[in-house]
Amino acid sequence: SSGINAEYGYNTWLNKSSDWGTLPLFWYFYSALPRAMLLALPLAVVGCLTDRRILNFATPALIFISLYSLLPHKELRFVLYAVPLLNVAAAHTLSPIWKKGHLAKLIVVGGFAAHFLCCSLFLSASYHNYPGGPAFH
Repeated sequence: SSGINAEYGYNTWLNKSSDWGTLPLFWYFYSALPRAMLLALPLAVVGCLTDRRILNFATPALIFISLYSLLPHKELRFVLYAVPLLNVAAAHTLSPIWKKGHLAKLIVVGGFAAHFLCCSLFLSASYHNYPGGPAFH
């Protein structure tokens, strides 16, 4: 526990996280979240723009990501906790589309299939790029 606290203090309060590498201020918004959420991110944006309740629901996640953006060292794992809240915003956007009929349902299912295919491709790339990947055999 004290090691974790010391690391947290070193990286956050002493602002020494840049010793591990740095990325631009908005990296979470233009790189990490789009790769993590894929098709769900534009749906989440639409949900936030069209329904005030969804914006209020997603605001803590956006504030969380914005605060972490101020630190120079960035990794997706730091803000991954915000993705489920943003996925709720995306689901809210899809809900009325799903209710419109069979063609709309087919489009939504096609979107899920495309999302699954992209995730599978990213998983394969990660598997082959990760030095410990063969250990998973």
